[in-house]
Amino acid sequence: MQVTKTSLRRMVARIMVLGLFAIIFSACHLEMYDQPKNNALTASDFFSNGSSARPLIDGTVSRTGLKIDARTTGRENGDPIAAYVTTNPITIDEAVMARGQARYKIYCASCHGEKGNGKGPAAGPISKGGLGLKVPALFYVDQLTGKAVTNETFTLDQAPDGYYFSTITHGVPNTKYDPTKPQTADNPKYTMFPAAFRIQNIDDRWAIIAYIREMQNNPPAQK
Repeated sequence: MQVTKTSLRRMVARIMVLGLFAIIFSACHLEMYDQPKNNALTASDFFSNGSSARPLIDGTVSRTGLKIDARTTGRENGDPIAAYVTTNPITIDEAVMARGQARYKIYCASCHGEKGNGKGPAAGPISKGGLGLKVPALFYVDQLTGKAVTNETFTLDQAPDGYYFSTITHGVPNTKYDPTKPQTADNPKYTMFPAAFRIQNIDDRWAIIAYIREMQNNPPAQK
């Protein structure tokens, strides 16, 4: 049987397609899919503090550049012992509010709840939830009124924007932390793990704060 150029091309094409499928399927192993791993916001018995989320390494430099000022620290002039800034240092517009809402739903709602009511699936609607967390502070001003802020002179309903930024960046200091002992679940440095390891973009943190303020001023309806 005479082999034409057309039939030869078809034969070569079929061989190439079959070879491609053989390569693809030979690379599909379930070992990679089934390997041990931690999903975001899950507990872990591998680390001493029981959390799979790890803090940033000391000295980590921002990918967008590190400038010590009110925007990057939440403090006046960037001074670590100065007063918290009282207003958001970035320009707030519709795009920033939309960004803040989107980032809030991604990074914050799992604990604080989509409506800012502390009923996120990770924290649980009433008490500790899957990670053993206490119910996060609600974003409703009437439920924040009079609640003292650790080591500060203001209450939660009076907390400035810079305090929110500091909490997102560093967490809430644990007044019972013993620096002479290792950090463990019983001796944490912070009572709330900082969200900065996930929200690495500084302006995203401020956008989230702007959205939180909007929820405080116009609380979403609760079911």
